[in-house]
Amino acid sequence: MIDRREQALTYAMLGIFSLIALVPIAGIVLTALQAPGQLATFGEPSGFHLSNFAKAWDEGNFSSYLRSSTIVAVSVVVPETVAASAGTEIVAVGLVASTSQV
Repeated sequence: MIDRREQALTYAMLGIFSLIALVPIAGIVLTALQAPGQLATFGEPSGFHLSNFAKAWDEGNFSSYLRSSTIVAVSVVVPETVAASAGTEIVAVGLVASTSQV
């Protein structure tokens, strides 16, 4: 059984590593929200400019890329899901001969 001290240390380490992982992501989001033309810093932006995301969406042609990615993802995931379900059913019913027989 884990004692309280060990559990507290585990949660403290989890919190520290979570912050290490999340601080750069927060910095990137805050940088993306800065005014256009402003020097990119990891500080607090002077205002929140959501228009940056719309501009990047339009200029980067994300709609086309998102559509292509969706087509690829669906064409891979759906057949794999069907195959995995069929494989599970075949094993469950016992249609595959056992290889443990000598």
